[in-house]
Amino acid sequence: MAIYAFGTSGYRSREESSFNEAVIQQITGAIADYLIDQMHQQNVAKPVLIGGDTREKSRRFIPVIAQ
Repeated sequence: MAIYAFGTSGYRSREESSFNEAVIQQITGAIADYLIDQMHQQNVAKPVLIGGDTREKSRRFIPVIAQ
């Protein structure tokens, strides 16, 4: 199991190579699983918004997250 570090602005990575599509998919999948479990427990559906900023990685990974 991988352990990821999060800061006040989200996922943190010291190495460029560890900030890639596979890692983003794994983190997004875990967050999605949690949100789905919470909605099932509460018997309610809620929207999920995806946000980003103007940095290159944000623009690059938002489409990956939206899948």
